[in-house]
Amino acid sequence: MTVDQHELYAASRAVDTTFSGAARRFFRELAPQDFIVFAYLCVLNASVFHARPGALRNFELACVSGLIVVHLVTMLAIRTRWFTHRYLMPLVYRLVTYGCVQVSYFMFAQLLPLVNPGALDHQLYHFDLKYFGVEPAVYLDRFVGPFSTEWFAFFYFSYFLVLAAHVLPILFTSRNSRMLAEFALGMIILFCIGQTTYMFVPGYGPYRSLPDVFAHQLSPGIWWNTTTDLVARSEIGRASCRERV
Repeated sequence: MTVDQHELYAASRAVDTTFSGAARRFFRELAPQDFIVFAYLCVLNASVFHARPGALRNFELACVSGLIVVHLVTMLAIRTRWFTHRYLMPLVYRLVTYGCVQVSYFMFAQLLPLVNPGALDHQLYHFDLKYFGVEPAVYLDRFVGPFSTEWFAFFYFSYFLVLAAHVLPILFTSRNSRMLAEFALGMIILFCIGQTTYMFVPGYGPYRSLPDVFAHQLSPGIWWNTTTDLVARSEIGRASCRERV
């Protein structure tokens, strides 16, 4: 079932209102992205639940539990046809399906060190050497200079702007049901797999964990300074991202 098929709910009023009828509709009309987001949120909850007890763990557990509750309530309301507003229902569905995944990313600054306090930088470095013969960041060290540093720092900093300019118009303005369904499913799969990998393959990046293998310092500049300041304040830099910039 595609995302835009939800809009057909508004035209369907003569439905079985019994509990069994609602249950059948719910499971029959669940879309692939509903299962994927739910599974992803279950992994987040399980990871935080098994973290070291404490105030931070309780806070993060409340946050990720809130996401799964919002997702479940929204799916129940829409898939059982309790919520059928012609315009609000598709909007709420898209906001919640995408939003739960995106919001969880902003929790990673505190969540990542909690669920997996270690780092696999050295293992990843030796993996690259064994299977590729070189670590990409070390190879690119020879090209480091003021221009290259600012170039990559600009596009790294512009990630959310580029994402918003690309994703949001398709999600909220596209009238092509097939394209929207395929794009939404692919994006959800990509985000959920990528962010789950952040938890299970943590690392600080070779530039921080293996400073002795680099011959050049990254040149200060407007975009590089802005990016490093943002990462330092958010602490999201501790992830499986292994680029120098």
